[in-house]
Amino acid sequence: MAKDLPKLKPPSIDIGSFFGRFHAVIFAVGVCGGLAVGIYLLSGLLNESSTIPDNYTPPATDTTFDTSTIERVKQLRPLSVPPSAPDLPKGRIDPFPQ
Repeated sequence: MAKDLPKLKPPSIDIGSFFGRFHAVIFAVGVCGGLAVGIYLLSGLLNESSTIPDNYTPPATDTTFDTSTIERVKQLRPLSVPPSAPDLPKGRIDPFPQ
């Protein structure tokens, strides 16, 4: 007596059920992959922009010393004299007591 074996359906891939079952995993892999690509591209951009090319010449720094300004600064107060206490309005206290 031979038993009748049930006929097995050939395995087929149902795209809808696949995405329905693994949608969270696919989303997580996509987000992580996108972040990894973004970080890689940003890192490359930062590394490339921070290297100084061989033909770089710094801008000219032609500055002259302004003697009139330094003389006005020296006339303000000698460094040996401590600064005076601020003149505060009535009812106010010094927030920076010494």
